[in-house]
Amino acid sequence: MLKLSVESFGEPIAMRLLLRMFTVIVGLAVLLVSAAPLVLYQCGLSNVDGRPQRPSKMADAAEQARIWKQAGGHGTAVVGALNLYGFLAHFFSESSRAVPSETVAYRIARSYLPEHPREPGAAAWHMSVAAFTIWLTRNSRPRRFSQSPLRQ
Repeated sequence: MLKLSVESFGEPIAMRLLLRMFTVIVGLAVLLVSAAPLVLYQCGLSNVDGRPQRPSKMADAAEQARIWKQAGGHGTAVVGALNLYGFLAHFFSESSRAVPSETVAYRIARSYLPEHPREPGAAAWHMSVAAFTIWLTRNSRPRRFSQSPLRQ
């Protein structure tokens, strides 16, 4: 009969085995924590049916300036691309005030999503709006943000 105990392996081997198991568990936890936002982002985008098309007519400069000012922007519209981890860090920080380009992208996402949902439910909607806001900042030009859904 096979007897597995600290005495059968010796103390140094048992400690190495415990250290390896601990290292594997910590590595899997780090992998899970770093991959979870990417999975949530992809799930959020998969809940959005299609992507917005370029508008046939752009808003004039005065309308674009009004939209930018309404979002809290000053001067020329500058759109910085969000990344997923920066978005999460900003979301959980104490000063979670959105910058104007995020506000404009959020308004577009919020106006587009009710017409193009895939799954009902508040959790799916919030995840989709957040993922779509990130997608918009990464895949749009500043002038494209002045679409008609923002006119309120």
